[in-house]
Formats: sequence, C-alpha cells, structure tokens
Amino acid sequence: DYKVNIEGSRNVFEISNSQENPPILIHTSSQFVNQTDFPLHNFYDYKPHTIYGESKVVSEQTLRDGNFGLKWVIIRPTNVWGKWHLRYPHEFWKVLASGKYVHPDKRDVIRSYGYVGNICNQIDLLISNIESAAGNVYYVGDEPQQLYNWVNEFSLALRHKKVRLVPKQVVYFLALIGDFLARMGLNFPITTSRYRSMTLSNPAPMKKTFDLLGMPKISQSEGVAITAKWLKDEIYN
Repeated sequence: DYKVNIEGSRNVFEISNSQENPPILIHTSSQFVNQTDFPLHNFYDYKPHTIYGESKVVSEQTLRDGNFGLKWVIIRPTNVWGKWHLRYPHEFWKVLASGKYVHPDKRDVIRSYGYVGNICNQIDLLISNIESAAGNVYYVGDEPQQLYNWVNEFSLALRHKKVRLVPKQVVYFLALIGDFLARMGLNFPITTSRYRSMTLSNPAPMKKTFDLLGMPKISQSEGVAITAKWLKDEIYN
C-alpha cells in the first residue's frame, strides 16, 4: 500500500550511504508508528496505527538495522498545522469558521500538535546538533496540551467566539450519521474516527526533544494569529 515509504526510503538510505561524503540524513517518520498507550518503555516499542503507520515502522527499522555509515536522525512529527496546510483550510478550519463546529464537552483530552514554524526550527537545530542527535528518534512539535484550548483559540481568532461545547453523546450520534453518509459516498464534517481523535488523549513524549533543542520559539498564540490571518486574507476572502 505504501511502496514509496518502504522501498523509496530504502533507496534514499542506500544512495546517501554510497556517497564519498555521506550527507546528514533526516528521516521523517510519523507518530502513527505508536499512536496509543503512551508512554511505552522506549521509542522502539511499536504499536502502529493504520497501514500507513506500519509502513513507517518498516522504514524506521530499515534505517536502524542497516549499518549505514552516515549520520541520521529519525523525526516523528506530531499533528502539524499552520499556513499552507493542505486539508485543514477546507475541512476543520472551514467548518469552524462557518460556525458549524461543535466540540465534545470532554475538556481533559490531551493531544500533541506542532506549529509548522517550530517544527522547521527543530529540524534545523537537529542538523546543527547532529553530533549529539545522530542515531536517535525525536518527536518534533509543541508541548502536549488540552485539545479544547487549541480548538478554542482558533475559534476566537476566526469567529471571535468561544467554541460551542455539546454533550459528547451528541457528537458521537453525529459521527454515526457521518459514517452512514460516508458509506453512501457523501461528505460529513465528522465520523467516528474523528470522534475518537476528539475524545481520546494521545500526548507525544516531547521531553527528549526539548532537553536537546530547548523549548519551541513561536508561541501557539503567535502561530494561530499568523494562520488565521492567512485564512482570512487568502482562503476565505
């Protein structure tokens, strides 16, 4: 299903390794290699989510076990957001901006997100600190936080109103309707898969990254303001 993630990655590893002066290699994996039950014993206790996650596990194992003579780092981005996101402007942010979004009244859900500017900075810093970082896995992103806070900040930026909270049973009922419509080939803002993302915690272990690179430089408020301005000026105008 994901030949490019498996064979394509191996090709990149091998051609990089064959160079007279092997380059620094940053391999972008996914938090989907272990999407549940944090924290596990170490970063190599895989519990992949979806076939995509399984393909990323294979790519990580290929790099780790390949005896490649180059300096490499594996990064696992959290949920990346910011300007130029391919889906959110036409899915989540669009529903939120139109006033149709409702949020389950479960505020203690902890999720991991990463503003794109911070993740780019972290990748740059990993390259700068390659002697310390080489041969390791790092999650890249911001501090885990309550999902409600992230959603509400975007609601205030896009609508100047707090996000609407409704009983989670109501959201689940809407998600079941979404599943039914999806089977008929129709789009609906929420499905049971999205409902699970809204109600289950999944904090990525960021301490190792922050200990080496320091805390993210761009605050969530700054990132939201930049992103909301882009949405208003270029997408929803």
